[in-house]
Amino acid sequence: MAGAARWRSASLFLAVVLTEAAWTSESAADEEAEPIRLEYTADAACPSRDEMVDRIASYTTRWTLASENWRRKFVVRVDRRGAVFSGRLEITSSRHASVRRTIEGDSCSDVATGLAIAVALAIDPYASPVAHEEPPAGEPSESADAPTPAPPQTAVAPPASPPEAPKTAQEVPPRTESRPRASPPVPLRPPALSVAFGARGGANGAVSGVLADVGVFVELAWTPPFEHIHWLSPSIRLGGKHSFTRTAEVGPSDVLINWKAGFVEACPGHVALGPRLRVSTCLAAHAGILSAHVRDAPGVEATRRSWFDYGAVAHARWLAHPRFFVEVVGGAVIPLVRDRIRVEPDELASVAPPVGWSLGVGGGWRL
Repeated sequence: MAGAARWRSASLFLAVVLTEAAWTSESAADEEAEPIRLEYTADAACPSRDEMVDRIASYTTRWTLASENWRRKFVVRVDRRGAVFSGRLEITSSRHASVRRTIEGDSCSDVATGLAIAVALAIDPYASPVAHEEPPAGEPSESADAPTPAPPQTAVAPPASPPEAPKTAQEVPPRTESRPRASPPVPLRPPALSVAFGARGGANGAVSGVLADVGVFVELAWTPPFEHIHWLSPSIRLGGKHSFTRTAEVGPSDVLINWKAGFVEACPGHVALGPRLRVSTCLAAHAGILSAHVRDAPGVEATRRSWFDYGAVAHARWLAHPRFFVEVVGGAVIPLVRDRIRVEPDELASVAPPVGWSLGVGGGWRL
């Protein structure tokens, strides 16, 4: 039994040494005993205060109990948590911050022994790993064939890794020249399509004199596909126009001139001049019919000619509402077909200029 007790004490001593190695004893350099204050609280199944004092004294005698003028205070507490006993040691000093340690075990006697060793090591770093005397007689004996309880488990700090040895010239990897990294591709945004319907009224000076016209259109617009190129927001408009009849005096007769055409406008993007004002430049084209006939001339058929032109137009759009917009449109028009329209008796009724113009005002609603 004495051998088993000494084995448990030695095991507890080794376990506590690993956790107490960093503690610095304030009386290690003094030959005289250190005056300490001991406060001990434990479960009823644990050793008494006197037994705890005897266990500490069995490992070192370089201390003495003092109710006042003590150098350090040792607070020892053991609590039962189900089948496990948890012991806590707190050391308070007037010159250093408090130090706390915790030990757990299945036996309160083993936990108390571990705490006694911890107190002894804090007082005397050279305390004996084996008790100088047997445990107190009041402690219950154990049979020789009884299983030896496991020593209390304590947190063991991992050893510090040794410093890395300097590498020799052969071990140092060769330096490689850094190459400039290629610029990452510009991220693409998923194209979001919006649809708008609108109407426009204006004047055209590229067909036959000056023709007033009205038209309707549908617009398809995409949000900017590139995150860093905000102005790139393509749109396309498809629509139709019909002019008001213009009356031209040709000799003694009045000639009625009409024009109707479909149009397309393709815009690569827009520039925002404010939170609600946008300006865009587009390519435009018209394809239609130009007709003329003499008023009050029974039996005289109307003269018709195909019409094609292209040009550039600019849009200034004001967003009166997140969905409603008002715009002004103006541009230059180049006729592709400049047929002259003549009426009986071979009088010139209409001729297109080499370059014309167009103006318009309209609005629309975005779905």
